[in-house]
Amino acid sequence: MKPLYCLATCVLGFLATDSTTSLDDDILPSQQSGSTVVSATHWRMPNETLTCLVREPERELTVHRQTERGISEIFRFKSDVRLISMYPLWDSGGDLMTVWQGGSAYHFNVFCYSGSKVRLVLEAGSKSPPEIITAINSRDQKPYILATDTMGYHDSKLWRTIVYSWNGHEYRALRKVRYGKRFAGLE
Repeated sequence: MKPLYCLATCVLGFLATDSTTSLDDDILPSQQSGSTVVSATHWRMPNETLTCLVREPERELTVHRQTERGISEIFRFKSDVRLISMYPLWDSGGDLMTVWQGGSAYHFNVFCYSGSKVRLVLEAGSKSPPEIITAINSRDQKPYILATDTMGYHDSKLWRTIVYSWNGHEYRALRKVRYGKRFAGLE
């Protein structure tokens, strides 16, 4: 088995913009009345950088692209639950993950950018924050996403994890395993 590297385990907190590029008035679309940007990040692609914003109280993700005419919105996603975190899965060219929380569960979405379009490629949930795992020697392979359901038990031997993998078009459930075996077979 190739060595695994945990890219990120989502923890409670907000991802702010990176320090190399500010999201000033030229980048941020005008504020809507009563609306607040609660999270913003740059989503870097090989040839362009997208700006991603989540606003409250709308609970809405918008993705913007710089064009010759200025900033244009290219994607909008609405959630019924509160944002916990938003981050790209790679420094450049990766997918974008958002993690939301409502009730007693985490809801997470992965978005892919290709052909100048953003599309939802995974919509899932779990009782624990998702884990993002990839083979350290294969940057070309998309990461595995692990969703663990504690099923109300304190004993982790009773927990179950769904392993999601990329099938070339979207993330799909690869298998459901015991929590202690969740890394077995990941390459």
